[in-house]
Amino acid sequence: MQEATHQALSSAYESILTDETLDCLSQVETNLAGVFLPSAPAKPVSLMIVGRETTSWFGGFPKIHTMDRAEYIAASMERHHQAIGQRAGRSKFRQFYKKAEKIVEPTGGSVAWHNLFAISFKKNSPVRCKAISHIADLSRKLLLAQIEILQPRAVLFVSGPSADEKLELHEALRAELRSQTATLSAADFSSKHIPKELQDNYLTFLEVKGFPKNAIVKDTAYITAKLKRRRKYVFGNGVWISTPPDVEADAIKIESDELIGTTIVTINSQIATQN
Repeated sequence: MQEATHQALSSAYESILTDETLDCLSQVETNLAGVFLPSAPAKPVSLMIVGRETTSWFGGFPKIHTMDRAEYIAASMERHHQAIGQRAGRSKFRQFYKKAEKIVEPTGGSVAWHNLFAISFKKNSPVRCKAISHIADLSRKLLLAQIEILQPRAVLFVSGPSADEKLELHEALRAELRSQTATLSAADFSSKHIPKELQDNYLTFLEVKGFPKNAIVKDTAYITAKLKRRRKYVFGNGVWISTPPDVEADAIKIESDELIGTTIVTINSQIATQN
């Protein structure tokens, strides 16, 4: 089964990675990583975890033009196979992946690692690079092919801890604005909520943007709706989803299966960005 799945993935990758597609990327942007091509798991996929993007991959993008296409695909898939076998180390994503494996393996299934973006830019997210439209289109085709071939029982899109930290800071600012204090001070907010190593940069940024150094009088009349608390859904394995306070009731649908201990979350929208 694994060999057939491996071949199906390889064939799909080869049909998607056309010269025209790759040339578009090369002509528009430099400093791109290699193309992330997941390998075939040994067992049926119970859970597909879709991360953001790898900071670097397989020697950089130019390599795909210097190798035979089939050889490049095989090598990138082998690189993926080796990567999933590595220890988690300090990587939060790998730690999460390994924890998911321990939960899923006793059921006879496997956990697959895939990415939302198949190519990164300057060891970071490609969302701000000139080739983002091409990368997004290529990544969408690859991910859809992977889902169609592997037929996972569930797909989980995850973000890094930095996204959680941003949400926590947003909520901290909301709490400050909702509080009964009459004034708001950038310095006080920074000392309470911003990590120490970022406080100087944060205050410098506010100064450049013209935000007053001294405490200001709060007037929240125009942003009352924005100050409502976000709704937070927390799952038993530590995963959580946060929605805006003014989101419509049909924007998210949650269905729990208590018999097998899983939850299906349907969001009536497409992914706009991933941090």
